[in-house]
Amino acid sequence: MILFDLDHFKLINDSYGHGTGDWALKKVVESIKPHIRNGDVFARIGGEEFAIFLPYANEAKGMEVAELCRTKIEAIDTHHSGHKFVITASFGASGMRQEDLSLDPLLHRADMALYAVKSSGRNSICCYSDILKSDKQATSLGNRLVSLP
Repeated sequence: MILFDLDHFKLINDSYGHGTGDWALKKVVESIKPHIRNGDVFARIGGEEFAIFLPYANEAKGMEVAELCRTKIEAIDTHHSGHKFVITASFGASGMRQEDLSLDPLLHRADMALYAVKSSGRNSICCYSDILKSDKQATSLGNRLVSLP
């Protein structure tokens, strides 16, 4: 599973208007969609946040897909929007574990990896590892997200 969100997306909306923000969201989808395999699920999960479920892939393949998507997003030519700006995204990935009984732990781990990228500079990818458990901020954020109704 890959979670990603667009870096500083609010700044695009605030600087150029929501029409340009909508244009950017559409361009992100257009740039990634051709690289999603049949059987994978690509979804917008809110605002500028997206998820890609790769049910027949391992973590290495997930990282490969995340990096491909990151470079495709960064390469979007924004001058067609009527403005010149750069779109980047941060990616967190995680693979299923044998002890996972639902998607919740998978989502939680991918979210912790995403948070680690955002706190270390953005426009990058990170695959979850148990070392992120010791990051109090990532664990705190993850617990808050999992507990939402």
